Amino acid sequence: MEVMTFKEVCDFLKISKNTLISLIKCYDFPHIRLKKRGKCLFRKESILNWIEHKGLPLPINSDLKGIRFLIKRKELINKMR
Repeated sequence: MEVMTFKEVCDFLKISKNTLISLIKCYDFPHIRLKKRGKCLFRKESILNWIEHKGLPLPINSDLKGIRFLIKRKELINKMR
């Protein structure tokens, strides 16, 4: 079981810090919070399973515009409710 830091996940998925925060907030991205409002850790296996389950592209071949579109769409839908 490989455990990753916030920065390692950003590098692995080739996304920005803000994009990862949006994934956590809007899409129940798998993470472990060590303390309330504290450091987050991530299991690589859980990330890959989440990507497969959600139908998002794998990081190596991903179109990051697609991921950003999904995040913005979710935020828009939440604002409309």
